[in-house]
Amino acid sequence: VAQMATVFETLLKELDDHPNKINPSTLRTVAQSLDFLGELLSHRETAASSVRFDAMKVLVVDDDILTLQAVSHSLEKAALKPDCFEDPREACRLLGSKTYDLVIIDVNMPGMDGFELCKRLRTLPGNKHTPVIFLTRLSGFENRLKSAMSGGNDFIAKPFTFVELTVKAVTQLLRSHIAYHSAKDPGFKAMG
Repeated sequence: VAQMATVFETLLKELDDHPNKINPSTLRTVAQSLDFLGELLSHRETAASSVRFDAMKVLVVDDDILTLQAVSHSLEKAALKPDCFEDPREACRLLGSKTYDLVIIDVNMPGMDGFELCKRLRTLPGNKHTPVIFLTRLSGFENRLKSAMSGGNDFIAKPFTFVELTVKAVTQLLRSHIAYHSAKDPGFKAMG
């Protein structure tokens, strides 16, 4: 709860200080974060209390080196150190042998787009349930639908604020952690 509240507060402060950063994407992130924080607060026991973000494995795939650096910077705010790849085919090979806690994928890349990479990721036993956040300049309804249909969990429009991506990453990691522990131990009281 503390980790989520901290990153959410930082996002709200950023938007208050820079109202020009308020857009449909940041408004969706605020709404989703508020709902999730309410979920966490409404239950006495959560799996989130045992999450170690510094031990989480995150993969970022984007053909733009500047975006990779921006995403890495955003994730460092939550003590996450990602593996970064510019080539989606290389990332796909790695996903076949390594399990990740979160994957962040650009939609438009040469050789293989993000939707195809996500579809392939969903066929791999070790990453079948790994949360996926899509990054794209194409933020219309059709692309949000494609992201969901290919197996994506969330969507963020470029350009993004660092803290918005941090909030989305923390939310997806906590949700995944809670779902994993709830499935593993039916008596586990993660969310109720």
